[in-house]
Amino acid sequence: MLHRRLASLLIAAAALIPTSVAADEVYLSVAGSVGVFRTDARIFNPSFTADIVVNASFLPAGNIANTGVTPKAITIPKRTMVAYDDVVASLFGATGLGAIRLVSDGDFIATQRIYAVASDGTLGQFVPGLDIATARTKNVIIQLKSNGAAGTKGTFRTNVGFVNPNATAANLTLTLYGKANGVVGQAATLRIEPFGVVAPASIATYFNNPSEDLSDAWLSVRADAAVFAYGSVVDNGTTDPTFVPAFEDTGEAPAGPEPEEKTVIVGPDFTFEPETLTITAGDTVTWLFRSTHTTTADSSSVEKWSSGTKNDGDEFVHVFDQPGVFPYHCALHSASGGTGMNGTIVVQPKDDPPPYPYAQQPAHDH
Repeated sequence: MLHRRLASLLIAAAALIPTSVAADEVYLSVAGSVGVFRTDARIFNPSFTADIVVNASFLPAGNIANTGVTPKAITIPKRTMVAYDDVVASLFGATGLGAIRLVSDGDFIATQRIYAVASDGTLGQFVPGLDIATARTKNVIIQLKSNGAAGTKGTFRTNVGFVNPNATAANLTLTLYGKANGVVGQAATLRIEPFGVVAPASIATYFNNPSEDLSDAWLSVRADAAVFAYGSVVDNGTTDPTFVPAFEDTGEAPAGPEPEEKTVIVGPDFTFEPETLTITAGDTVTWLFRSTHTTTADSSSVEKWSSGTKNDGDEFVHVFDQPGVFPYHCALHSASGGTGMNGTIVVQPKDDPPPYPYAQQPAHDH
């Protein structure tokens, strides 16, 4: 019987799947050699006249910056397919879960199969390589299901994962919609490091285990840089997995409100007024100081900012361009995360109505 942990590892990719990929930069978005799980990869050189060299880089999961990874050069003769079974171990001498980046001056086709091995066979999925051109800033993943726990016949669970194919960080806004097509749970923000890989995690984890009907659900993924996104729907009774690619979200939300200017009073009574301020991306916040304070962004803030020390009558102005939750405190009169002078700026997106509060980035199920 195949191992039920398949749900936490399976799948690969995102974006609209082409019938083949012929490009100079391709991603195998989930590759692993973990426990009973393996990934087999194939790379094909379609040229009749020239050998090519493909530089392959293993990008470990964990949402870490993978900019310093050293690639391995693979020579592929003309009209030849090279095979790498258990590619993470056989090509990279590694274990764990991640993605594989393939770069070449010549065209090539790359595919993968990720699967679990058991005494009675294997269970898994085929996933095509993803052309860098298919990464998008606006994605939608439909036909998701999450209405039961592992081992419960007739129910399903869903994981989603992401890859950032950029040399700079990408900031994502995730909005989940349920069977009634309304926003469920709380929207989530996610920062993915350069060439970072976010392993599949349950949608319930991202959205604080919402109790709404998710027997038919869909996910909106908006980002400030083009990314890959995907879903994995797993039958709880059989552990049969179904890969669900992301597609381009071509819808354009109505124009949002004009940017506004908001004010926080930094008072002599050691308080911020208001302590929690909800704004829209693009709004400006001005802190008016009524005594000497040092307003400092907490380390958990998605965006780092600081006013330094200001005296009575001074001002500090900041424009919040990215959605998210931005906690801060006064370094003179409280510690980050402790009691005392603590404040929070909640920044809502402009293009995914209706307004909603933000959840902190969830822990991931690797």
